[in-house]
Parts: sequence; structure tokens; C-alpha cells
Amino acid sequence: MKIRDLFDRDIDRNINPAVVVSDKKSETIQAEIREYVFTDDLIEKFYTVLDAALNAQGQKTGVWVNGYYGSGKSHFIKYVHYLLHRETSELAFSCWKKPSSTTTTAGASAG
Repeated sequence: MKIRDLFDRDIDRNINPAVVVSDKKSETIQAEIREYVFTDDLIEKFYTVLDAALNAQGQKTGVWVNGYYGSGKSHFIKYVHYLLHRETSELAFSCWKKPSSTTTTAGASAG
């Protein structure tokens, strides 16, 4: 068995190394939504941010996202945008609800 056989998805697929906020191509949006890996901590933070944004009751809401370089801050904020945006929210929430099908021995989701 080869390592590539452990993964559900083709490991040779194109994966953007960084988020580009202005990239609004349909293929990019689909990939960013479908490739996002959720952890319990991220899901908790999504609830916190969505609650603040949706229950602001007419007030302005600010969110501070803190983390090390490369820790996923931009991916997180972009996914929040997908959850809140009318055109992408259905797909974003449907992918959020799906548990990953497998987990590698290193603990990273392969699904």
C-alpha cells in the first residue's frame, strides 16, 4: 500500500497555498469550501463569530482574529464570509455538517 492510497481525495490535485480574498472564481470558491478541515475548536469559533455577526441587533460588530503566520486566519475569515453570503452559505453549511470520512494516523483529516 502506498501513502497516497490512505487519502480519499487525489493528492495531486491543485491546492492553493494561500487564500486570495479577491479570487472569486467559482472553482476556487468550491475548492475552498470543500477542502476546509474542521476541528472542534474551529467549530466553536465559527459559532462565536456567527453569533456576534447575526445577533448584533443593528450595532456594528468587530472581530479580532489572532494567530501565528500560516495558522489559517485568512482561511477562517473567508469561510465565515462563505457562511454568511447568500450565494455560498448553503454549500458552506452543508460541508460544515459532514464529518470527515477518515482520519490519518497523524490526526489530519483526509476527507
